[in-house]
Amino acid sequence: MKFTLNAISFSLICIIFSTKIHSQEDYAMGYVITKKGDTLNGMIENISNRTIVPSKIRFKKGNNENSTVFGPLDISEFAILDNVFKSAIVTVDEAPRKRDKLIYDSEFKSRKDTVFLRRIISVDYDKEVYGYMDDNKEEHFFIYVDSGFKLLGFKRYLKVVNGVAHEKEDATFQGQLLYYFQEKCSTIGKKMKNVRYTENSLRYIFRSYAKCAGKRIIQPKSSVNRIQIGVLSGVSLTSPNFSGDNDFDYFHQSDYSNSSDFTLGLFLTAPLSSRNNIWYYSLEAQYGAFELTGNSRLFSNLGIIDTFFRDNDVEFGYSYVGINNMIRWRSPMGKRTFFYVNPGISTDFISVKTNKWGEVDQRGDQQITREGEAIENIRNIDLGYFIGVGFGTEKLSFEIRGEQNLGVSKVAGLNASTHKIYFLLKYALLN
Repeated sequence: MKFTLNAISFSLICIIFSTKIHSQEDYAMGYVITKKGDTLNGMIENISNRTIVPSKIRFKKGNNENSTVFGPLDISEFAILDNVFKSAIVTVDEAPRKRDKLIYDSEFKSRKDTVFLRRIISVDYDKEVYGYMDDNKEEHFFIYVDSGFKLLGFKRYLKVVNGVAHEKEDATFQGQLLYYFQEKCSTIGKKMKNVRYTENSLRYIFRSYAKCAGKRIIQPKSSVNRIQIGVLSGVSLTSPNFSGDNDFDYFHQSDYSNSSDFTLGLFLTAPLSSRNNIWYYSLEAQYGAFELTGNSRLFSNLGIIDTFFRDNDVEFGYSYVGINNMIRWRSPMGKRTFFYVNPGISTDFISVKTNKWGEVDQRGDQQITREGEAIENIRNIDLGYFIGVGFGTEKLSFEIRGEQNLGVSKVAGLNASTHKIYFLLKYALLN
């Protein structure tokens, strides 16, 4: 128990320390291009995961330098890692497109916005699409034409037909894209009919165009949001958390040594949103095992001559295949590294390896030996909950995880739960 508390305390210190580092170093490598065309290399406040790009950014040349604030009128471009943003004064349609806020008007309502546009995808730096989400969380997309940005037109509105309100769409952007590509690709025209006014759909049609035209694609790796599949391995440290009635003193009052064992498994991680890489769902299939051995002695002096000893020895352990479900919050720490926290629940399907209890009573020269099962009735499923903290890159990461299992005893008055601390190394095979 003392070991478990120390391990949990160590994990909490890691969380606090990592969080402190993250709060102080929420910057990533990047560059700024001034209005004069000068390139400034340094570090920029990492806003690449934000849904709405702020109107100001913070730039500094080094960790110990003071930051400088830039707006769209101050610079022409900046990049964070491989995410490119360009300054622009653009025309957007201010009419709402959310279905619960549609209006009875098919005309475009224009307004001017001064913003940073985020590059979504580029085909050989020739055909590019940019995106911008305004404060009303309406998305606007633009193509780069003749050294300027052109709004891809899309409108959703209501129209009364035979006394009934119907939802209508004006997908002007589809025709704009066909003219923009200007390639004789028969497949593009067919696919364009199904293109929606969303980031993923626009990315899809630009990829299709690049494949048809035999050109390369440039896009931020972070925007791909692929599913990760990989392997994990490490060490588990198991300590008992046994308790019960007096009838089970032999079990829960024994002194146990902690069990150190190898663990391995597979994991699958997928983003919960296509717009950022902050929230993830992760599923693990993990094999592990442990064996706890404990002993206790009861001594009683019955008189001048007689003494009484009772020695108890317990061996208990099992192997398991665990299914772990968790939600992961992830945030950048540096240029290519990130910090994450994942709480979750575990379901362990167990196979008992060892379940023995032995008792020896000795009074004077007389000795009585008894043996049996340490726990007479055992569940084959053990539930638990855990929290882990880790850091790493897209390929390789390290995690410390604390887990509390609810116990496998079905015997009334006996609790056989365990604490586990995992030290895990994860490697993504598919990323």
